[in-house]
Amino acid sequence: MTPHALQFIASEPWALETKTLEIIKSIAAREWQIPEAVFNKKGERKSFNTIKRDNVAVLNINGVISRYANIFHAVCGGTSVEMLAKEFNQVLNDPGTEAIILNIDSPGGQVNGIHELAEMIHAARGTKPIVAYVGGSGCSAAYWLATAADEIVLDHTACVGSIGVVATYVQQKQDDKDVFEMVSSQSPHKRADPKTKEGKSLYQAELDELADIFIDRVARNMNVKRDQVLTDFCQGGTAIGQTAIDKGMAHRLGSLENLITEYQKKRKTQQSMSEQFAINVTGSASTPDVIAALKQQFPEAISTIITDAKKQDEPSALEAAAEITQQCLDANVPSMLASLLASNITKTEALKQIEDAKAIKNACAAAGIEASFDTIMADRNDLGKLIGTIIHEAQADKEPETNHHINQTGNQYAIDSNAIYAARRQGN
Repeated sequence: MTPHALQFIASEPWALETKTLEIIKSIAAREWQIPEAVFNKKGERKSFNTIKRDNVAVLNINGVISRYANIFHAVCGGTSVEMLAKEFNQVLNDPGTEAIILNIDSPGGQVNGIHELAEMIHAARGTKPIVAYVGGSGCSAAYWLATAADEIVLDHTACVGSIGVVATYVQQKQDDKDVFEMVSSQSPHKRADPKTKEGKSLYQAELDELADIFIDRVARNMNVKRDQVLTDFCQGGTAIGQTAIDKGMAHRLGSLENLITEYQKKRKTQQSMSEQFAINVTGSASTPDVIAALKQQFPEAISTIITDAKKQDEPSALEAAAEITQQCLDANVPSMLASLLASNITKTEALKQIEDAKAIKNACAAAGIEASFDTIMADRNDLGKLIGTIIHEAQADKEPETNHHINQTGNQYAIDSNAIYAARRQGN
């Protein structure tokens, strides 16, 4: 067994039976052969950190993150910002990659370089889906990167958070003896002593400034207020699975395989839709040819698009309230004003309804049932009811003794249609 594998097994908590753990130990003895087998089975390895699964690129961010690639990564594992940035740009610009998954299992790493990489990921939002998946740890610098993606998906046992910046200051010694440094008098802060109040204050201010940038970026990336990050995002601690989601630190639970399958299915659905809605035009078709083909093959869709476009260009009835009000008054149909302004219709549609109402009012006047106008207009959107109401109103006007159902207000007379209907129900 290699030292790297033994160290990993000894340092991790395991929820396994003793026999199962022994099996893992035996597998770990072949740890350098296993990754290649997994890559060959599950997808094509495109570069050091990237595996391609059909249209989905999985960019692995594992181990301690440092700024530059070096031999430490090859021997002990880990990830460099330098390599991550290069590979991220490659898959982002790859036309065959339709989704990017940042597969994160990292305790964090150096602050240097993390801000630039996170900003690069955040700026790429909208180009193609970018999802951060955390199956183990996504802490500190790794969580910073995760928040830059469109979405954070967690395994039930994944741990995220640890927002903050830590620094360690070591007093130099040589052969168990203190080594003293002399600093130019013009540069008293070049080697501040953290054991002094002034030195501690200088180092603390530097850490706080870096932490402020970290917190501000997390708030922006997760679309929350800075105060929410300070109070709800564990204050430098971590949260696991559903608890992290409840706090707003991630979006949903899931697994890496299901996430990859989800985006593979989206591609198949898009391909199916493109086949279903293929436009039959030649390769040298001009713009008019394409428009003609669309109108011929999808007439209803094109008609709807044109209608919607016209509606967007027209003012609403509410926006033209002054003109609509005047038109209602001129047509002597003021009772329509409230319903026209409250409805979600265009100015043109409102004016047409006023013209229709004016025509109905004139027809009622010609038939001698002008007083029935409001009753008839109440059923104008239901043709069956409208015809029935007109017939009833016309019959009521011709019935004998209609004077018993006429109301007089000063010199004005109006037929009481409600009284007529009541009399009919009683057989009078």
